[in-house]
Amino acid sequence: MLAEIPVRLRPLYATALYTGMRKGELGGLRKADVDLSAGEIRVWRSWDAPRTKDGKAGLLPVVPALRPYLETALRSPGELVFPGRKGEMMRRDVALDRILRRALARAGVVTGYVHRCRRHGCGFRDEPKHEAEAGACPQCQYQLCAKPIPRHVRFPDLRHSTATLLLKEGVPLAVVQKVLRHSERPRAPGLRPVNSASACGGAEGALGGQC
Repeated sequence: MLAEIPVRLRPLYATALYTGMRKGELGGLRKADVDLSAGEIRVWRSWDAPRTKDGKAGLLPVVPALRPYLETALRSPGELVFPGRKGEMMRRDVALDRILRRALARAGVVTGYVHRCRRHGCGFRDEPKHEAEAGACPQCQYQLCAKPIPRHVRFPDLRHSTATLLLKEGVPLAVVQKVLRHSERPRAPGLRPVNSASACGGAEGALGGQC
């Protein structure tokens, strides 16, 4: 799926998929919060607010498959990891959902295909089908085209994909909860580091060949 994302945005989607970070956390992520030497991302803000959406700060592991995407992102100008086109903070209304669904359609992750006639004025449109290959129009014999119907996936749904893939690879539920910050009430204020070795070992295999 990542191969179908526009090149400029590919590091952002990869980071969302491999870490479960939210849109605002990605938009507000500073380069100073990414430590590739330690293999950690410090998450503590959302957009320009000094706190995350749920108020939970954390240290997220950088799995090996994510590293090249972050290395590319860190070469961008300015202090932000994922800036807008002019180096400013990414707009909050950027259509990440639509970009994701288009990428899924190109990758063949669809619910079906709508067959439409290519001929102007014909107007033939068949019921959704599972077949991607379209034949001739039954009304005018002109060639039909198959338009993919992408799955209705939203950008926040990538968080659920991260959890599912990690669990499938045998990563302990407690580690997955910490990565996604779904864990129990923190015992102490401040950052709650994740065991990078245990999380990365399972996450690399879970996500490396699935996106």
